Amino acid sequence: MNKKYLPILILLISLFLVSCASAPEEPQDTPAETTVVENTADEIPAVEETPADDSAMKEARAAAVSGREKAVEALAPKAAAEEFDSAEDLFDEAEAAADKKDFQKAADLYNRAAEGFLGAAEAAEKAKEAALAAMKEADKAISDSEAAAEEAVRTAQEDE
Repeated sequence: MNKKYLPILILLISLFLVSCASAPEEPQDTPAETTVVENTADEIPAVEETPADDSAMKEARAAAVSGREKAVEALAPKAAAEEFDSAEDLFDEAEAAADKKDFQKAADLYNRAAEGFLGAAEAAEKAKEAALAAMKEADKAISDSEAAAEEAVRTAQEDE
């Protein structure tokens, strides 16, 4: 092997090994299928706060529970923890207001929690898309490194 190609070969092989070691790991708790969460803010009905009974609050609570389920499906508790936790706090405040029979306040808090959960779901989806793009870029870098290493080996063997 020609000695002038040896440092290049070593550099390419070490680059390959480093790029393999720095590839991001896939999360263990992701489902096999990717779930796409769309902006469903128009699907959650806005609840009017004028009735004195608890029907508006019940509708708002159902909307919040639905938004929370979508956020959990999108893995928002981990991927968008701050937004999810904020919505959880609003949900808990709404539960407390409902227990105190303050239906208007509870309905408002449930609606805000529903918006927060949907925002967290969107943030989680964006984070997932960014992670997938980074993984794709890392795969391309690995592929390029492998191709360069193979070319260096081929060139070194031709010079022998």
